Amino acid sequence: MELGEARSALQDLRAALERIPYGELATGVIVDVLMGPALDPSLAPEVDSVIATADKLLRSGVGDEGQLQRVLGVALARHPRGPDRERAIAAIDSALKKLQTPDPDLWMLLAELRESQDDPGEAVRILERARRQIPGDGALEWMLERYRKRVLRLLASYASVDAALEDLDRIPLVGEEATWRYFHGSAGEPSEEPLAWTRGDFDDAKWREGPGGFGLPSFVVYVGGRQRIQKTVVAESAFTTLYIRHGFSVRDLKAIESLWLRVWARGGPRTNPSGGGDSARP
Repeated sequence: MELGEARSALQDLRAALERIPYGELATGVIVDVLMGPALDPSLAPEVDSVIATADKLLRSGVGDEGQLQRVLGVALARHPRGPDRERAIAAIDSALKKLQTPDPDLWMLLAELRESQDDPGEAVRILERARRQIPGDGALEWMLERYRKRVLRLLASYASVDAALEDLDRIPLVGEEATWRYFHGSAGEPSEEPLAWTRGDFDDAKWREGPGGFGLPSFVVYVGGRQRIQKTVVAESAFTTLYIRHGFSVRDLKAIESLWLRVWARGGPRTNPSGGGDSARP
């Protein structure tokens, strides 16, 4: 988002906080501006204004307390002059208790704040609580695995111990940084013959290439304004289907006891690891 657009969005958010309802606008600004890459220092006055307005409304008891705490917490955490961690953590904690709809991005921000306070163990425990509340969320799983690896020598929970043990004997056949062939579903069927695209000998040379993850611009998730989970923007508008392919080879089939496919997704992925037959859910 351009600097001028970000400034206008923050100004709109501050004005909207004094109107009810404002949840949809607040969500849009949080995702598109505050949760994006690091904010330009020149936006500090706009963020200060959002914080002051949210504070005033919370003190007066006007409005949706959960949404106000959410806005306040994110603004404090992502301030251009640096985060006010203690206040941000308190506001986000309060928001998570009061919001009616689970918010995985808010959980991830809370974990990031705890990790930045040199408490990676608490960050892992926060993400594990979030996963119990929002099972199957790809971004949460992605962040949890990375934080667990950071605290491998100081394992923070029994679940972390189990996860570390499970990974000891696993050999990656296709890494996370791999480049995939992909076909956008709005362009028609991926092959003239149904399911021909699932076979190993299918010619996918005309398909596009890109590193995972895949999605829309609005689905880009940043961790601390630095790391993007999504690396390939497939389309500018919503779509229902994306086909992706990647081959791998195995030297000794007898050495394999089982195959694992780990997918981080928001939605319902269907997979065909065998290269033929009916697809299966991971």
